[in-house]
Amino acid sequence: MLEGNGSLRTYTTRSKEIQFLSSNDERISSVISLIGTLAYRIHNNHYSFMVKTIIGQSLSSKVADILVNRVEILCKGCVTPQAMKNIDKSHLYSAGLSTAKIKYIEAFSDAVIESPDYFMLLKNLSDQEIIDSLIKIHGIGSWSAKMFLIFALDRKNVLPYEDGAFIKAYSWLYNSNKLDFKSVEANCAKWRPYSSIATRYMYKLLDYGYTKSNLRDIGLG
Repeated sequence: MLEGNGSLRTYTTRSKEIQFLSSNDERISSVISLIGTLAYRIHNNHYSFMVKTIIGQSLSSKVADILVNRVEILCKGCVTPQAMKNIDKSHLYSAGLSTAKIKYIEAFSDAVIESPDYFMLLKNLSDQEIIDSLIKIHGIGSWSAKMFLIFALDRKNVLPYEDGAFIKAYSWLYNSNKLDFKSVEANCAKWRPYSSIATRYMYKLLDYGYTKSNLRDIGLG
């Protein structure tokens, strides 16, 4: 996911969340020792984040970043519901967006325009209620909703087993080919109530290229 530009969050080995994860999962403990302090910024422009998430559905991060950049240029750097509505669809096609994704973004923009307090109302809901609310909008599924929970709302206990990048890191770390959601959820139950924080460490494994190495070569075997 693209780095946010909002509040900075930092977790060190002294943080209760990190101590909890380290004491409950030996593998995650090793990853934490390998990576160290976890620091990130939250995405505070929720509409823009969701548009970028919709664009990124089923695409590699590299391709998604290219398309997002093109859309930002079309919006003159300000991705808002009205700005997106004002862009001629032909320009979005030329930017590389599919017909389906253009419709998804349009449906989401309409929902936000019709309810100006949409995101404020979401903040007061539970994780599952937020997922249920978002997936009612055409083109938004569980994956997109969970990305919103983790990266925009900074919810602490979200397990994105629908995410290909997460599954790639998970499979490597646990040397497992049992990747159905029930197996993954059961194995990651020990992360609760800090599943999102553990998940961020999983993404760091990918970002730093560790998953291209043998576990034993970096002391995780």
